[in-house]
Amino acid sequence: QKGSDFIKKKFFIILLTFFIININFSSAYEIDTWAMSSYELLSSKKLIPTILRKNDNYKNPINRMEFTHLLITYLMSNKHYDVNTTTKYKDIDDNYINLASHLKIVSGYTDDTFKPYMNITRAEASVMIYNTEKQIAYLKSGSINRFKDYKFIPNWAVESVGAISNSNIINGYPDKTFAPSKNITKQEAFVIIAKLINSKSSTID
Repeated sequence: QKGSDFIKKKFFIILLTFFIININFSSAYEIDTWAMSSYELLSSKKLIPTILRKNDNYKNPINRMEFTHLLITYLMSNKHYDVNTTTKYKDIDDNYINLASHLKIVSGYTDDTFKPYMNITRAEASVMIYNTEKQIAYLKSGSINRFKDYKFIPNWAVESVGAISNSNIINGYPDKTFAPSKNITKQEAFVIIAKLINSKSSTID
């Protein structure tokens, strides 16, 4: 009987250990060390929107809807807005996207779609960040000529990239390029918002 009880206890311990390990593994997310402090800052201030508050690989590109949610969550920590705005797009009905469109932070396409799951480029992200920050702060203009690939920055993004890079919110790469068509990742987005937070004292504690 004692031997049987011992086997049962041992089996229970093994099962419990496996269960705990499995929970820890399933709740893990992937993020590089250089972005961890930014993620923790946003998390502590409750600035990570629900859409990004999940087990995920934050090294992956962020899409238009996710980035919009992140920017609006940050914006509303500094200034109150009514998110109950009119539906604008035929492929998505989302309060955050509707508000961002109403504030001219982001726009859709000529066919009245938003394409929420399309990844966002560094040039597109710069425009959205610039339009968001203009709601609450003044950004000095800057030149894009510091980047070796400045001729590849679209005309519609020149002002935004200049101001955002001048404020060190989005910087170039060590090879002195901006890479405007490169997709931005979720962890890069966290770092950007952390920089915006650290640039002012009005964000909620």
